[in-house]
Amino acid sequence: MIQMTERGSLSGELGRFLVVAQMHKRETGKQAFMPACPVDTEWHRLLEQSDEYDQFCHNVVGRSIRHDPAQGEGEIDWTGTYEKLFGPLSEVWFRDTRGVLNRSRRQTYHDTRVFYASWDCTPG
Repeated sequence: MIQMTERGSLSGELGRFLVVAQMHKRETGKQAFMPACPVDTEWHRLLEQSDEYDQFCHNVVGRSIRHDPAQGEGEIDWTGTYEKLFGPLSEVWFRDTRGVLNRSRRQTYHDTRVFYASWDCTPG
């Protein structure tokens, strides 16, 4: 369960993701899929507060960002862009939507810098 004290870090990671997603799309022409994790849960929470979400997007990337459905599973290919801008992925990316850490997924990333996950949405 995500505690209210963690909201700031989750919205910070969401902001980083939206910046990375834009850059990834510009550089590769590909969508950046949002892993099913607490950052995704925060995105969905913000979407329910449309004015807050719109302001958040404008503050972070200068425009509104759509939330589009996109289901799949595999390698998350935007991590290189994230690492160039912000360093290694934080532990929150390796937690499921209930906050449970997937130690194997985190270890694979730390050993190989490859991140595998499932997703159900992408910024539009």
